[in-house]
Amino acid sequence: MGLIQKLKERLDEDLTEIEAKANREWCCELENVTTAADVAPRSVARVGGVVQSIKVIPSENTTTLAIRITDGTGEVTAKWLGRTQIKGIQLGSRLILEGTIYRNERKLEVLNPAYDLIPSVPAH
Repeated sequence: MGLIQKLKERLDEDLTEIEAKANREWCCELENVTTAADVAPRSVARVGGVVQSIKVIPSENTTTLAIRITDGTGEVTAKWLGRTQIKGIQLGSRLILEGTIYRNERKLEVLNPAYDLIPSVPAH
């Protein structure tokens, strides 16, 4: 592996850790929110995080909107049946999800959760 590739990987790794730390700090400030790492599957929980991916999953019967958030300790994917978008939610948005968390193939998911879209703090 070349020097430039090693430097790029190191910079990417550092940026990932910086983002994870910022997400952990933000989520720790939220009241009545459990971290993804501490969520017990098959329990009702509130988790907060930053949107990392948005997918529309078409199927024969219904469309599913899947939004993955991270809080710096882990990830939770919210799935809404019959939706293709939710106004205001985009990559980088901050969300609080509430619902019954379950484990699907070692991933935490919540189906049709209640959500709060948290406004971003403007940069100065």
